[in-house]
Amino acid sequence: LRSKFAQSNNRSDSYFRNKGETDRAILVHQNLLARPELPSHYSSQVTFEMARDYLAAGLLDRAEALLHQLMDDHNYGERAAKELIELYQREREWGKAGQVARTLMKNRLDPKLARELAYITCELANDCLQRDDRWGAQKLAREALAIDPGCVRASFILSSLQARQGNYREAANLCLKVFEQNPEVGPQAVDRF
Repeated sequence: LRSKFAQSNNRSDSYFRNKGETDRAILVHQNLLARPELPSHYSSQVTFEMARDYLAAGLLDRAEALLHQLMDDHNYGERAAKELIELYQREREWGKAGQVARTLMKNRLDPKLARELAYITCELANDCLQRDDRWGAQKLAREALAIDPGCVRASFILSSLQARQGNYREAANLCLKVFEQNPEVGPQAVDRF
């Protein structure tokens, strides 16, 4: 039974989804989960694939619920967290994306995830700027730099905040710091300088 399940599930996992038949893919995975003889270690895999089916079908609330359910799973927790972060970024729910990313970062150090969390934190800082919450934006931009010292966007946010406050020397120093962070962004730093 186990080998039959593994073979059939590997073929059907994305077959219907890739053909655009997400309703059939969901039905296949629902039927698999309803089987009492399904070995428990396969239920996480089926749940994860069903969450992906829901994402493809645009049923985001259902996908979110299943992905949260998998967050503590040994085999699928990290993959579920990454899918959640992507979902929240698409929906521009930066606070939720940041919470999931922080949870994921507790377990390991990943430079790519750190850059992503810094980006999310900068999005939150931009939200603060739109509400004219300069203190909140400054705090979040500094937090982004603490997460990823190479975060150019955070340096630009801090530089513009310093310029708004009339601290032009500090704003200029932050623009110069960008050259150390990423020389390719130097021309933008010069324009701001």
